[in-house]
Amino acid sequence: MTRAQAGYPAILRAHDAVHRWLAENDMVLASPPREIYHENWHRAEPDEYAVEVAVPLRPRLRHGRVESQE
Repeated sequence: MTRAQAGYPAILRAHDAVHRWLAENDMVLASPPREIYHENWHRAEPDEYAVEVAVPLRPRLRHGRVESQE
């Protein structure tokens, strides 16, 4: 994400998009998401990439097991 996209509350849109993608693709969070701020965060221009949203994920369990994706 760019620095402009990563400010609060704008960064919440990235988290919302990830949650929508998870639901649409039958995936769930495996652990809490993380925001990774690049080393240049404090001096980045608004259009420079400076932040990542990392989301550990796994397939949704059905009946106690992972269903085949085929």
